[in-house]
Amino acid sequence: MFNYHAMTLTEAKQAILDKINAGVKTGEDFVIEEAHIIDHGCIWYIPFERRIPTDDLYIGVYYGFFVDKANGELFQPGSGFTLEEWLAGFRKGLRYDRYDLTIVKINDFEQTLELLQGLHFEYFIREVRYGVTWKFPKPFTAQMIRKKLERIPAVFYNQQLHLQTELFEETARTNAFAFKLGQHLSGTTDIGEDLTDCERE
Repeated sequence: MFNYHAMTLTEAKQAILDKINAGVKTGEDFVIEEAHIIDHGCIWYIPFERRIPTDDLYIGVYYGFFVDKANGELFQPGSGFTLEEWLAGFRKGLRYDRYDLTIVKINDFEQTLELLQGLHFEYFIREVRYGVTWKFPKPFTAQMIRKKLERIPAVFYNQQLHLQTELFEETARTNAFAFKLGQHLSGTTDIGEDLTDCERE
């Protein structure tokens, strides 16, 4: 685990190399793409590449890390968004792929419901077909969100919220509800929580 602290560019590059080359064989290791490092003010984007090019690919993520200069935190962005989109969210504190959003207080219920619908929450259900378990993503309906908000705190688990910076700004302006936002750490590739049993009730 990293002990985060203010970091120089040299330290940031070394931290990335230590992370990505752990357990990698000599000759298959990675090096920093010095010519493509981008300084974004509060953060760097530091790309890397194989020392010896191969056909292997990192699936779902960029060959690079954002590094927070203030605390040295490393973050490898997913390929679902452009680097510019990640950067916009990163500057506003939305710097992870998945979040747990906890609603801790509601000041205006109907406005809260409207704002949360704009986040496009998802969940999934499991179905067994021909001996294979499949997972099907579904969107939260307004009725489902309303029911969840009847008990506070209400938690929406494992959601992708990175590009919702404008909505969070609107929430701050309206003061419709108070919330806590935390990184979701389960490591699952699914979005949302498993509500299979709830749908069967």
